[in-house]
This record gives sequence, structure tokens and C-alpha cells, in this order.
Amino acid sequence: SFTDNTFPWLAVSLGVLVVTASAIGITGCIKESKYLIGSYTGVLALLVLLQIATVIIAWLQPEGTLVDRFRNEWQHLYVNDPKMLKRLEKANMCCGFSTPADFALPTDCSVNKKFGFTQGCLQPLLNNWNRTRGCVLAAGIILVVIQMLALSVGTEMIRRYKLDDRAPSDREHNSETSPLLA
Repeated sequence: SFTDNTFPWLAVSLGVLVVTASAIGITGCIKESKYLIGSYTGVLALLVLLQIATVIIAWLQPEGTLVDRFRNEWQHLYVNDPKMLKRLEKANMCCGFSTPADFALPTDCSVNKKFGFTQGCLQPLLNNWNRTRGCVLAAGIILVVIQMLALSVGTEMIRRYKLDDRAPSDREHNSETSPLLA
């Protein structure tokens, strides 16, 4: 994401889904409700699908589209946030976007003693993106595996316990049919 608001909103949305799924699952276990446990499993399945889609989109981002997006963001920063652009150039030891003459700040950064970088920033940005993309893929796969385990546990709980809607006092009197003892 190259906009200021996309990542925070995505993180908040996924966080709300995780908290909702967890609350539904915990409540389902406490109340021994197959409907709540089924809802937990459904929300978790949705979350797993969203994360798989996010990982695939991040991994399959074509480099040509990426260069265009980097260029658009670079131009936006050039006009609206030159301090950020200078920090990017210093951090990546580069000058300008694809060459030192392409949207460089300061405009003489390739010969400026303070900077003195002769390489454009596109290649270091692409290298950073590829490193980050690998980390996103690894983290995404780990999260999906953990959530698939939680999903299988929720599914097994529904299958194994076959909870019904009887009152808790009825379950205590008839312990032979209790799902927990079975």
C-alpha cells in the first residue's frame, strides 16, 4: 500500500475480525452453543480466505505496475512532503527517482557534498519491496497455518460435541449423554 490510510484501516479491519471471531468462539465454548461455535468457525474461515487473498495479491504484484505506483507516490511526495523524500534518499543512499535528475531533492543531491549519491532510488526501493514481500509471504503463511489449526479445532468441536439447546440443569441430571463425558 502506498497511501497513508490504507494500511491502518486494513489492520483495524482485520483486528476487528479477529476480536469478533475470538469473542464468538469463547462465548460459544462457555455457553456450549453449536451455533456460536459454528459462527466462530465461519468468521475464522472468512479471515483465512482474506489473508490468503492478501498474500497472493502481495506476492503476484507485477513489477511494471509497482514501478508506476512507486513513481506516482514519489511525485506525490515531491510536491507534498519533500522532507520525507529527502529522508528516503538518505536512507537508501540514492538521489532522484530513477536517475539523480528525476525528481531529486535537493535538486543537486548527486553533486551535493552532504548527499553525493549517484544512483537513482528506484532500484533500492524495488530491492526493499522484494525483501519486505518475502517477509509478508512468510508471515502470511504462518498466520494461515495457525488459523487453519484453529479452524480445524472449531470444526472438530462442532462435529464431536453436537451440542444441543437443553437447559444446563437437564444436562447435569443426564450425565450419560453429556457431550463432555462422551
